Amino acid sequence: MPQAIDFTELTKSWQQQQPLMEPDLAGVLQKQKKRRWLAAAELIACSVMLACAVAAWLLLPTWLGALSALFLAGGALVQAVLSWKLHLPLLAYADWSSTGLLEFRLRNQQASIRYLSYNQHSCVALLFFILLMWGLAWWQPDQVSESLLDAYSLLVAPFCLAVWLWLAQKKRSAQTQLLHLQALVAELTTG
Repeated sequence: MPQAIDFTELTKSWQQQQPLMEPDLAGVLQKQKKRRWLAAAELIACSVMLACAVAAWLLLPTWLGALSALFLAGGALVQAVLSWKLHLPLLAYADWSSTGLLEFRLRNQQASIRYLSYNQHSCVALLFFILLMWGLAWWQPDQVSESLLDAYSLLVAPFCLAVWLWLAQKKRSAQTQLLHLQALVAELTTG
């Protein structure tokens, strides 16, 4: 025999639910808007990097020009693919229920950690490029100007190291937040 529905208990349970908070939805929509701007800025940066690669190829008919063009074109390609993979799923996300908001925050945090890692790898790639310039300057001294080598060694490399350390700190903080969000999702799905 089917069990009777206790409407009093159901009403009480319904009233104790946490409502969808407008500030939560506004905050998530703001994060989605920020992602949209970030994706657009990255596509513009990819275009600029490709233009610089073509300019380096055409204007510097040396090993340094070819190396610079290859480095810039590769960076633009990697940046475009990663931007597509990281931002597009979050830009297309549209489940704004309470569970969906939490899921969006979790996905956004995971994407942020991957994005920070990608930027750290970019810093390492730039440092590798500087080492290649030093190697080229040692192998063919007339191919690399002293002022360019000094600028990269004294300005770009220390700045790049500082940015790498700053990104590592942000990544640790984001991973801590991710653990908290994963615990909330686990609690919501099991409880």
